[in-house]
Amino acid sequence: MSAALSSAKRARKKDKRAADAPPSWQGLDGVRRLMAEFKEMQVEIQESGPLGAPCGPAHLHNLTFHADNMFCWRMELQGFDSDLAEGKNLNADLLALERLQTGKGTILIEGKPCMCVSCRYTLSL
Repeated sequence: MSAALSSAKRARKKDKRAADAPPSWQGLDGVRRLMAEFKEMQVEIQESGPLGAPCGPAHLHNLTFHADNMFCWRMELQGFDSDLAEGKNLNADLLALERLQTGKGTILIEGKPCMCVSCRYTLSL
């Protein structure tokens, strides 16, 4: 399937779902829920463009499994909320770090997703 066709198919699927509809992984348990939630977050990242997908007070730029372990996720965050003093300072620190090194100016977080049915994006860090 071509990338354009795949993107169009996702857009149609997204348009069919109401804005207040529950996430596609809701109601799934265990590994099926974990994989569905992971894939949905990756699609959000891809569709959000260079800014990254909104993720709390920051933007999520990358999401992977650590060492191919689906029970340990790695997330790269940047673009923190500059309306908050802490976010503004963190953005400045990340920009300075990016200038000093050849990095991307992101924060890398590893966490284990919670497997209980009532949680959403709960990670134990």
